[in-house]
Amino acid sequence: MIANIRTIYLKMPIGAVFGIFIMLVLAIYTPIFLNPAEFIADDYYFIVDNTHLGHSTLADDLVEVWTRPMQIEYFPVTVTTFALERFIWGLNPKFYRITNVCLFAATGTLAFLLSLQLSRLFTYSGMDVKISALLAAAVLMAHPANVESVSLVAHRKELLYVLFGMTSLLLYVLDQKSKFTVVLIGVFLGLAQLSKGSAIIMPIIFMAYDLLSGQYRGRFRTRIPVILTYTVLAGAIFVLQYSVAAGSGLVIGEHISSDIGQRAMLVARTFFMMTKTVIYPMNLTYDYDILLPRFFEISLELVPIVLVSVVLGSLIILRKYSFLLLVLLVLLPMTPYANIIPLRHGIKGELVFYDHYLLFPLMAAAPLMTASIVWAGGKSKRLTMAVLATLIIVCGIYSNSVAAYWKTRETLFKHSINISPNLPRPYFFLGQAMLEGGRYSEAVEYFTKGLALKRGYPDVGVFQSLGDAYAFSGKYREAEEAYRTHLKHRPNYRPSLQNLSSALIMQGKYREAEEVIQLWLAEYPGDTEALENLKLVRKGGENK
Repeated sequence: MIANIRTIYLKMPIGAVFGIFIMLVLAIYTPIFLNPAEFIADDYYFIVDNTHLGHSTLADDLVEVWTRPMQIEYFPVTVTTFALERFIWGLNPKFYRITNVCLFAATGTLAFLLSLQLSRLFTYSGMDVKISALLAAAVLMAHPANVESVSLVAHRKELLYVLFGMTSLLLYVLDQKSKFTVVLIGVFLGLAQLSKGSAIIMPIIFMAYDLLSGQYRGRFRTRIPVILTYTVLAGAIFVLQYSVAAGSGLVIGEHISSDIGQRAMLVARTFFMMTKTVIYPMNLTYDYDILLPRFFEISLELVPIVLVSVVLGSLIILRKYSFLLLVLLVLLPMTPYANIIPLRHGIKGELVFYDHYLLFPLMAAAPLMTASIVWAGGKSKRLTMAVLATLIIVCGIYSNSVAAYWKTRETLFKHSINISPNLPRPYFFLGQAMLEGGRYSEAVEYFTKGLALKRGYPDVGVFQSLGDAYAFSGKYREAEEAYRTHLKHRPNYRPSLQNLSSALIMQGKYREAEEVIQLWLAEYPGDTEALENLKLVRKGGENK
């Protein structure tokens, strides 16, 4: 295995390839490093507000990360990187994004190396394979669908899963004879699985390679114990991750039918969205307003599945197993995101789909694209080079414009509202940003607009934030109403009890304020702030 890697390095300077990709990615993603820059959306959940982080020592953080799952997932490798970064440079989002850029460039380098290795499955001549692999990886890295994975720090989980998953696949292709390599593949597979649950697909990809590459033709049975070992490893971690997600209510919401027909249509619509985003990546944003399909709506969306089925069937009939392998490398990483096991969306009847789902499929498409470039270069090298250069430039410029929306919460969620005006989540996220920025009237505006849509939202904390926005605006009656609504959903929630009592005091409603404070003290005996508010109430009552 070491000899194989050394041979690759001598033929192509890997450091130079990584450097080229770093420059490409930095050129595309320059906007996310310009001021102002801030954490966005799930970045707060994973980094800023993560109770697993921020202890007195890094060791305490790591113990917490590895021994206690987060609210809806268990991805300790991903969160470990956040713990390390938070310890080193605090909460500056630019440094976290630099890490994402480096990981993305490393992923592109792995796609390049995998393309070189799999090119040996073909015997035709054309353009130089190394140049073809480099161009293929560059085109795919410039694809606008990758912007979310790189710009949103929380999607480090996707970058690490793809990085470790592709490393394990490259090692699997390079050398399977050494026991050391077998163990190393397992290590990287475990790291991928502990970065994100989607890595459960990797053993199936290994099996596809063994079946279709021709390396073990007639001897596949000898590979079963190895694949089974990797399956058990990934599966054991996945079961733990699934149990955490299911326990949180994230998996299979009650509104999603278990009917096989509807589930099939759900998968078809998801696959259609993936195909559409790859081919026509326009109006990309954080979240999408995508309804669950009805039978009469799904006919056109079945076209990609039919076409793919025809391609796969033709390759099987023609015994073009090497090409079949390259196609499956693109399709198989899509399956964990196909809503086969649908996630509970924030809105009843909505489909879960995000652009970062396409990171692995796009990177895994490099070998197929390399083979296509080599073939096309044999027909017309100049035309092929011109087309590829144009693709890199056009995709890069468009990705740069998309990345500009990911600088701050305000730019991103205003963009999301323009694209999906009936989706409530961007209004709530934008309202929170306005609240934290001291723009209270705007916060009230966005919170109320989101609530007016009446499409549901899983986090009732929006009422707490709405109350804060009203209170800071001096509208204490409206703040009281919002806090009371929040307490209906989360009785005895300390911040709402505290803020409700303060809002009542500011209105001179001392009797009602005292009742709230007594509830507060009953739940949190001896709370000093509750006692302070109680003094204010009694003093106000005496002066009344």
